[in-house]
Amino acid sequence: MASFDFIKASLDGIRFTYSHRTDLFKFAFPILFVGVFCSLLVIHNGLERDILRSGLVQLPVFFAQGYFLSELVRYALFGEAFVYWGYTRRSRVEEYAQTYRERRLDVWRKRRVQGGMIIYVLVTVVSNGVLGGLKFVAEQNAPPEPRPPQAALGLADMPVFILESAVFLLVMMAVIWLVRVGFIYIAFSGGYGVKDYFKQLRGLYSSVSLFMSSALIALIMLAPLIFLIFVFEGFLRDMPGLRIVFLVILFELYKLIVLIISTVACSYGIRDMFGGLPRQGAGEQG
Repeated sequence: MASFDFIKASLDGIRFTYSHRTDLFKFAFPILFVGVFCSLLVIHNGLERDILRSGLVQLPVFFAQGYFLSELVRYALFGEAFVYWGYTRRSRVEEYAQTYRERRLDVWRKRRVQGGMIIYVLVTVVSNGVLGGLKFVAEQNAPPEPRPPQAALGLADMPVFILESAVFLLVMMAVIWLVRVGFIYIAFSGGYGVKDYFKQLRGLYSSVSLFMSSALIALIMLAPLIFLIFVFEGFLRDMPGLRIVFLVILFELYKLIVLIISTVACSYGIRDMFGGLPRQGAGEQG
């Protein structure tokens, strides 16, 4: 079954992000700004529990993230640095102008990046809708009052307990298996065919590797997040409006950093599971 060293891939992703931090910050800042603005708009209008409306408000963020991450995949795998008109030093205008024109004429690459963006948006919208629906069902089925402590399981309760445990285990295995769906945008924007992607990553180990890599990166980046919240919580305690803005900025920055590092790390992991980079160009089959 296909798998990869998720620890090495995660460290390589962190190393790549740190090495290219200037470019990444410069091109990720607009995504961060849009994310903060949309999140504050959701909070201001009280749409946190309205899945449909909050999803519509967040839609520009998903498109911005999808385009940025698809370009990031090309950057991490093929060294194709970000080239957006106006984002360059004066001394490199001619070099960037030439690359910019070549990128605009490269129809195959443009389709890969745009397709990866659309796939990312669709997967994100569907996953957010499913998670929101499950949260709504759980809240509706929650008991109105705390349940009294249950007695120890008796012999007659064992079949029900075993059945519930088996169902929970199967659901968890299905969720882990479906993790690969969340990274289709990497395969498509990187030039791997979607059919080949699911064929190569058909085993459970591949999804476990992708999941563990993303979880490890999220845990590593959680430490500075908690530290910053702990440091600034005392200063902002008496300023609730400013505190909400600060927390939104902090959480959006955390999510964006985790997305960047996870995308790079899983790009390396998918490359390793395929045994190398795909053939690029119009003749490649998607």
